Amino acid sequence: MLISYPILGNQAQDEEARLQAALAIENASLGRFPVSTVAPFNLWHGGIHIDGGAEPIRAIADGTIVACRLAQQRENYPGQGEYDTGFVLIRHDTKAGDKTSVIFYSLYMHLACRNDLSNEQFGSLPGIFRTGGFVPGPQTIFPPADSPQAKIWRRDILGFTGHAYDCRLFHFEIFTTPDAFSGQGGFWRDSTRVNYEPSPDFFGDTHFVIPSQQHFASRHPRAARDAPHRIVLAGNNQSFLLTEGNTGQNTEELYVSVRMQRGQRIATTYRKDQQDRYVQFGLPVVQEGYEHEIFRLSSALYPDCPSAGFEWLRFGRVLSADVTQRRENWQLVRYGETAIGYIDLAAANIGKLSDADFPYWHGWKHVAEGSLGCPSDAFVDEPSILTLTQDQSVEGRTRLRHLAATHPTEWDSEDLATRFSRIRAAGQPLADSEAWQQFEAHVKKLAFWRQTGLPRSVVHFHPLQFIYHYRKCAWLSPHELAQCIPRQSLSGSVQWQTALSRATQHAGPVSRFLRKYLGPSTERIVHTLAQIHIETGLLRSTSEDGHGAGKLYGPFHGRGYHQLTWAGNYPKYGEFKGLADQTQPSYSDPRINVNSNHSIDANGVLLRWAPRYDPEIVAQSAQHRADSSGFYWVTKTFRGTRNINRVCDLGVTPSEVGFISWLINGGGTGYANRQQFAKYLWNVLSCDPNLSGSAQFSYPPLSPPANPELCLTFPPAQVPYTTHAEVDYVRQVP
Repeated sequence: MLISYPILGNQAQDEEARLQAALAIENASLGRFPVSTVAPFNLWHGGIHIDGGAEPIRAIADGTIVACRLAQQRENYPGQGEYDTGFVLIRHDTKAGDKTSVIFYSLYMHLACRNDLSNEQFGSLPGIFRTGGFVPGPQTIFPPADSPQAKIWRRDILGFTGHAYDCRLFHFEIFTTPDAFSGQGGFWRDSTRVNYEPSPDFFGDTHFVIPSQQHFASRHPRAARDAPHRIVLAGNNQSFLLTEGNTGQNTEELYVSVRMQRGQRIATTYRKDQQDRYVQFGLPVVQEGYEHEIFRLSSALYPDCPSAGFEWLRFGRVLSADVTQRRENWQLVRYGETAIGYIDLAAANIGKLSDADFPYWHGWKHVAEGSLGCPSDAFVDEPSILTLTQDQSVEGRTRLRHLAATHPTEWDSEDLATRFSRIRAAGQPLADSEAWQQFEAHVKKLAFWRQTGLPRSVVHFHPLQFIYHYRKCAWLSPHELAQCIPRQSLSGSVQWQTALSRATQHAGPVSRFLRKYLGPSTERIVHTLAQIHIETGLLRSTSEDGHGAGKLYGPFHGRGYHQLTWAGNYPKYGEFKGLADQTQPSYSDPRINVNSNHSIDANGVLLRWAPRYDPEIVAQSAQHRADSSGFYWVTKTFRGTRNINRVCDLGVTPSEVGFISWLINGGGTGYANRQQFAKYLWNVLSCDPNLSGSAQFSYPPLSPPANPELCLTFPPAQVPYTTHAEVDYVRQVP
């Protein structure tokens, strides 16, 4: 799921800083989410107001325009001021995992009118506003869903900030229908009820609910018996050092959220205070290097199937069909203000969730008007909701951002007299007939809802929190993966239907690979796809062309997304997956039989393969294509360390691309292509403004002796970029 903010802002930020930057331009003076207070009334408010300045307002995700309007000029609401009626409503249909479809809508209201746009700004708007005989005015366009002009792509410019009652701002909201929210196949999870039945899909952080009176150990039970406290790893006396904990018990239920980022494992504990608020308990427990060493840790702790162990350590549960006899997950957790200890988080009485489950201790909660009010009018009467909105502390505002609120839209002009009857009563603001008529005319100029086919009441999210939440989801839909395949490159030309066909086949396994071994890091995804593209011929084939004919490695030719090669690497992958030997060996490749010997590497040392597994499964099985690539990625050794993610975390400059190209290929094969792919992929996957056309770029030469510093140092040395190429940024879209 690819999603970004409507105002892109400064891209040199991590996700937390990016959210805070977006919140900083939210204008709450005219309305907060989800309740806007206009004394003495509390009205439902489905979105937020943003001061976008002169920046273009962009589509947050790929989608289809449901309705839109470009007005010629501003309108005037007597006594309130001028306002813009321009808007774009987009339906987004994407996925957050194999089994989770996410259908939602984004609305951008109060977009600048034609009179306030320069010709350059007008020329940047969607084609639906610029072609087909459309004349700017008060009419609303409802394009057919299958119209090419209805298609919108993430970061497309939709408009510019207009006016709302003499203030420069635009209204922005995200909502979904009740069926898409919690119907069959809906994406919402009430985590207060699913502690032990988490979503079958996983993204973002891992979360645990630990009951009270659980026992914590001072040491990891699988640690070496002698000092220091450590897990012994494969290698020459190598170990992963562990912190000593405290023996004891927790006196209350605890909620633990675990984040893996840039090599760290960060576990933060929360507890419920006397005001029924969930507050952080002590400092987070930070383990440096843990994420980068999950492979070796899983090999040491789950020797019968390290692949399953990898999932225990990363997800807190096993998501795949892999099986290990050790159903345990001992981790260091804070259980007191000054006490930390080791606990088996795999225990059956401990809840295991992810961000796909919307953890309630972070504030995620669904609210709606109950029996105390009228769910169909514009006013909020439910005391529990009003209580939430009255807390304007930092914690209170954070809780409000995590609400999913079901209420009627404000963009429906039907039944206005009934819905706003309270403010028409004697002594109220709209009691006067002229005031009412002005209000009614004002609403009708903004309204568009009835022709959309949407229900009157929908489920609204705080849009910035929704975006932040789903930016943790690295699952790529077929349409998103297809856009990652360049239309024009040094590897040739690929048209949309071909790209989509390939992406439809590979989006699932590629996304599982990203989720398990890389996480949601854009830098990591760009790097790995740049390498996958050259290794697979832009996802054309997951088996090496020629199948190793005439090569020393022969039947153990490259297979999978990163082309596992040589008879020496295939047994290691089999050990990682816990693949059993065959009782009656038979192989797809006739070059392998019960007596054949094969080179383990370029030095010519031979290995008898039988009775091991058939290596062809690495190319033919979707799961093995993904896991073999992840295995190769996280086990690659270089300069006294391992795991290519270490290089990705440094950035996406041509130096890092060059170093990873050397790790993957060992030489210059397809080197210019890999550099070109990285440029193209960053343009597709990042939050930078879209680039178009073509551009020249420079990068360092790869092969020694022309550039030994690049390959012989880590981090990659800053070396002269003396090689040049061109990248074509033309979009891969229909």
